[in-house]
Amino acid sequence: MKRFSALSLGVLLVLLLVGGVFISGCTTTQPTPTPTTVVTTPPTTVAAEKPKLLIATTTSLYDTGLLDYLEPKFESMYNVDLQITSQGTGKAIEIAKNGDADVLLVHSPAQELKFVEDGYGINRRSFASNYFLIIGPADDPAGIRGMTPEDAFTTLLIKGSNNTAGVVFVSRGDASGTHTAEKGIWSKAKFNYTTGVQKSGAWYVEAGKGMGETLQLASEKKA
Repeated sequence: MKRFSALSLGVLLVLLLVGGVFISGCTTTQPTPTPTTVVTTPPTTVAAEKPKLLIATTTSLYDTGLLDYLEPKFESMYNVDLQITSQGTGKAIEIAKNGDADVLLVHSPAQELKFVEDGYGINRRSFASNYFLIIGPADDPAGIRGMTPEDAFTTLLIKGSNNTAGVVFVSRGDASGTHTAEKGIWSKAKFNYTTGVQKSGAWYVEAGKGMGETLQLASEKKA
């Protein structure tokens, strides 16, 4: 009997609830709403990604540390993400030709002019200049101190080809601006670089490296 009463009460409550739903849908009297608290969450703001500006430059300029110093100042001023890659001038130009660089900072006028003439670049500006030096051991084993660059190169080639002790020449050998300048001196000295200098003997070493590493190699070899 108790079980039946409980069941009946449950059915009655369900009917009342259902009836309440239908009644509230049919009556014109609106029930008093229960006060509720609405909590709003401010929309999440997604920071806009900064545009990237890729600079391809030379190892010589990069090794000075100047770009590291200027980078945060430039990014703050122009709200960009500055990305820098350092290569020899030749490789830096190839990167730009492939469309993978926005700005070039290089130092080989002949290559730069051809780059622009071929339609790859615009707005070429000169903002600095280089001085190329022939360096070597203080005791000057090749005896070239005081010579013109052309005479010094000629002496190095002759003595190197004759296996003169202590005579070694280390070239960048990487199609960089410095390497291009070197080949220009060989040409002025009346030598064919490809057939008369490159791979002409153990005296001529191609580093295939940036400026810093080439200088280290020259120091190690006392070249």
